[in-house]
Amino acid sequence: MSSFLTSSNKRWRVAWAKSHHRWIPSEWKRVLWTDESIFEASYLNIGRKVIRKKDEANDPSCYKRVVLKATSVMVWGCLEENGVGNLHFCTGTINAVDYIRVLEVNLCPSVQRLFGRKRYIFQQDNARPHTAKITKV
Repeated sequence: MSSFLTSSNKRWRVAWAKSHHRWIPSEWKRVLWTDESIFEASYLNIGRKVIRKKDEANDPSCYKRVVLKATSVMVWGCLEENGVGNLHFCTGTINAVDYIRVLEVNLCPSVQRLFGRKRYIFQQDNARPHTAKITKV
């Protein structure tokens, strides 16, 4: 997964920014921002492995540095001007079907709590699961 923007993605973002730069605060208040992010817990990721016999108790040559795999979790969330919606912890890679399920379980309750019956604009990026045909239905 690359975090670099393609040329077409950059052009799309500039076009979007130009089309929204004159929005007034009341228009921005209607936006529900959503995104996923990966968080990595890398504390204690370097340790020591000891391979020794009883009589080698304090021999430094018996210690071997090991790097433990960092733990990571992907989280989906949403927010608007005055509050945050549900937070969802994802397992594994998210495909379009998984993304639809995350929205079914978390988006509706979040929208109800944050906007009630008011109209809102759902904002997401162009990640593959977001733009898949089955997601747009």
